[in-house]
Amino acid sequence: MAIRLSAKIDGLDQVRKKFSKAGDAGDAAVRSAIYAVANDLMVKDIIKVTPKDEGDLRDSWYVSKPFKRIGFSEVGFGAKHAPYVHEMPSDVNWSEPGTGNKFIEKPFNARRGRMAEEIAREAKRRFDINKTRGNFSGGSAPTEPKVKK
Repeated sequence: MAIRLSAKIDGLDQVRKKFSKAGDAGDAAVRSAIYAVANDLMVKDIIKVTPKDEGDLRDSWYVSKPFKRIGFSEVGFGAKHAPYVHEMPSDVNWSEPGTGNKFIEKPFNARRGRMAEEIAREAKRRFDINKTRGNFSGGSAPTEPKVKK
């Protein structure tokens, strides 16, 4: 069983509405920006606080490409023990200082209030750069959970 986070981001509807005036190119820029910001959240914030014993939990991370109809990305870990580690009590003696439980939830909540602004800024940057090329790749993060057998 994997653990993942999909949550509503306040202000994202306004960002989508603003870019929808540009048609498909605006929609693509927003979806690409959502993916890029989710990837940034995972790499810069979540991985750093994810417990590391043998490393298979950290190795199982992923960021889904934004679902076209809904327009959000999902971040998570595919390791079977991920949900159990995420929900462990905070008083556990973690093997690496600075890591611990709620390793997805805590970083997300810390950044949640500014994510719509980050997405808008990134979408504008991507739209301005790529509007003539039509190239809206979001990054190179794994897009599906890695499940170890």
